[in-house]
Amino acid sequence: MDRTITVAGSAVILGMALIGFGVWRTVPPTALDEVALPDTWSGRTLERDRVSVALDVKPPAKDGVLREAGVADVQFRVTHKAPGQPLSGVAPGVRVMPGDTH
Repeated sequence: MDRTITVAGSAVILGMALIGFGVWRTVPPTALDEVALPDTWSGRTLERDRVSVALDVKPPAKDGVLREAGVADVQFRVTHKAPGQPLSGVAPGVRVMPGDTH
């Protein structure tokens, strides 16, 4: 009976150690808010049907770096393509989907 308890106890301890090791290995080395993201959004312009929509993303962080899960100021400029004058009476709407990379 003692041998059975010893083997079962050893198996439980080994299992807990393996689970702990697995959890430890899945923890990212740095938090997401510490990872700097490349500036791939600023300066983008979409032009169609004589209308130009420019996108500008500015991180409010003091170091000027955009970080995942952080806040950003997003600005859209909607203008006529040829003269570059702002369109009047236009109220663009935006839908932001967290996790969408497209």
